[in-house]
Amino acid sequence: MKSILRGEALAIVAWIDLDIAAKAAAVASEVAVEDYRVAPGFQFQADAAPLFEARTERDVENYLRNGQLHESRFAARMYPSPTPATLIEKAVAAAWPGGAERLRLRGKRAPFGLVRHLAQGAQVWPHTDNSDLDRPEVLAFARATTNLSALAYLAPGQGGELSIWRKRLTTREEISALRLAGHPYALDPQCLSEPGTVIHPKPGMVVIFDAKNIHAVGLNRGTTTRVTQSGFILVGNFNSSCKTYY
Repeated sequence: MKSILRGEALAIVAWIDLDIAAKAAAVASEVAVEDYRVAPGFQFQADAAPLFEARTERDVENYLRNGQLHESRFAARMYPSPTPATLIEKAVAAAWPGGAERLRLRGKRAPFGLVRHLAQGAQVWPHTDNSDLDRPEVLAFARATTNLSALAYLAPGQGGELSIWRKRLTTREEISALRLAGHPYALDPQCLSEPGTVIHPKPGMVVIFDAKNIHAVGLNRGTTTRVTQSGFILVGNFNSSCKTYY
């Protein structure tokens, strides 16, 4: 993680036990999902939208309540095996000098470990995830150094490569300058160079990268759904704890 923050690496790749990945894939494949508003075929677990999708006070309350409910149900289905998200959190807490803990909002513990499906024929265009721009009212986001994305591949499908560019966007002006005309979130591929790295997912693979770097998910060319469990890691200085959430 330090190598990412220092700009020495675009991503960290690790692995979880294949039996755990297979069990988690089976559990996650049964989760009811709905499309992201702006990305048809890219889906998250229904009634547990990620924080940046929340638009109203009620949405935030649903995020906290339903996210925890989904997380508890997933853990119960996985028992006695740990969930991939749990393994990620433990590894981050052990590796980071300040440890790791859950982000807290309104006195409540944020969820971590979002189930996502990428349907056959779907893709995710180049974009960035900037929590401080999406939720400026959350002081923890404004004070953080950056926002890392962590995902565990459970059933990768065919294709669905993760491309990461070296270009890091931190302001609305930078993002707007590269926006694909007429698209609500995508950046124009013609304005981008070749990605710095392309990761071909395999079962059990875990990838952590800076979500402010431009990244994209290639077309799922297979006949099966790509299934992941993911979340964000909010990091500040080395001596303060990381905050996990989705």
